[in-house]
Amino acid sequence: MRLSTRRLPIVLALLILLSGCANRVIIAPEIQGLERIKAVQVLVLRSKDDASTALWLNRIRRMGFNTVILRAFQLDGDRYHAAAAGQPGIKREGVYFPTRHAPVVKDLMTSFVRLCHKEGLNAYAWMVTRKGAFGNPDLPGDVVYSPDENTFHTLTDLDIFDPRVRAYLKNLYVDLASTGVDGILLQDDLASRIGEGFTKGNLARYMQQTGDQVPPYSHLFSKHGDDGKTYIKASSAFDGWVQWKTEGITSLARELEDTVRKFNPGIRMIMNLTYEAVTSPKNGRLWLSQDLRSALARGPSYAGIMLYHRQMQDELGLTLTQVLELLDKSLQDLSQRLEQKTRVILKFQSRDWKTGEQVPVDDLVSGLLLAWGQGWSVAIVPPPSDEQATGLYRVLKDM
Repeated sequence: MRLSTRRLPIVLALLILLSGCANRVIIAPEIQGLERIKAVQVLVLRSKDDASTALWLNRIRRMGFNTVILRAFQLDGDRYHAAAAGQPGIKREGVYFPTRHAPVVKDLMTSFVRLCHKEGLNAYAWMVTRKGAFGNPDLPGDVVYSPDENTFHTLTDLDIFDPRVRAYLKNLYVDLASTGVDGILLQDDLASRIGEGFTKGNLARYMQQTGDQVPPYSHLFSKHGDDGKTYIKASSAFDGWVQWKTEGITSLARELEDTVRKFNPGIRMIMNLTYEAVTSPKNGRLWLSQDLRSALARGPSYAGIMLYHRQMQDELGLTLTQVLELLDKSLQDLSQRLEQKTRVILKFQSRDWKTGEQVPVDDLVSGLLLAWGQGWSVAIVPPPSDEQATGLYRVLKDM
């Protein structure tokens, strides 16, 4: 396939972005037997029965993908998978696999795994953590500090540092792993934002484990900027607290993988990280308690980086070329210092999240060709449309 000349700057920028260095200083251990991922991530499965799902999976395999990641949770407001939609008394929230630890919308994962394996595809489940209370009142919620009100609020999101929540998640994930899935993608809710985590239990655990107290909240926020808005001060006084939360999140991801492997020995887990993990590591830690190096060194098998270029353009106010230049600068160090690049899954968006429009197929071709050619794993979110698939077919088959 020939690319249009107007896309050549993108190709060249991505080539620089993904280029490595001969002399690497390893920042993460090598994991034996780790498969290179070429995936699609499914937000809504549109097929209503096993027969139509099998036909769709056959199409995905013939395109050249080796892994399908299916959403295994239902939150209030999410679209239902087609096979579950319209059921009498359907639950507003729950999961798509058998378990006694959460409401079950419908068991779709068991048959989905079987159908994937029949096609020679890896079946991964995409699952929440913090947002996985599903209405259970006995699970402790997180606490967030509001600088504008100078007060605290309890959230419906779970306190993922609480031992009770971690035990609950492990039990839930064991049931998910028991469906025979090959892997689990952790939803990007596995994070703790700048004002979150301030439960009494966490403050006590932090002091017990570090010997320090969390600094006054005035060290974290400046009350107002010149425009009347509240801003983060990013005081170094909070470095210890941020590090404690970051390590707690990474350790939970690893503990979940270690736990489910006792019941499903071959299973792998992917820790989803936002683009700040590579474009602005300090801010990624401060704002979200996410750290790519920590994830690779002490976390689960894979790290998924959501390099959604349209989203980055919108949030950062940059052009596509500027986004690629930013990624070039940000990923150089990682490319030079990570030997096993298959552990990092670069995720590309096939649709604009705001408009729903398809991303030009040349953008996907450029990213996939060069990411794969330089050794990274890849994923497309959501699966390509029929129109995009036509342009991607030869590229994917040759990868």
